[in-house]
Amino acid sequence: MIRTIARQLLSTTLSFLLVCTATSFEAGAQQAASTGGIGYSVQGEPLSAAELQQLVAPIALYPDALVAQALAAATFPDQVASAAS
Repeated sequence: MIRTIARQLLSTTLSFLLVCTATSFEAGAQQAASTGGIGYSVQGEPLSAAELQQLVAPIALYPDALVAQALAAATFPDQVASAAS
């Protein structure tokens, strides 16, 4: 019971942090682009809502615990390698 709650809390926290960091990076990039920031190159147009939904929809098929572990592993890949040995 406690493990389930802890896993749900961890996955919710990681999701929230992911959204917050993505939003702040996007806002910073838009501000730099609007002021003509030096060193910022435009890669292309942003994805439409349908394209974005198609890109992230497959993650909804996985359990929250697995997504939380994958996000943590993607954040600290060196620790995953050291834990495996």
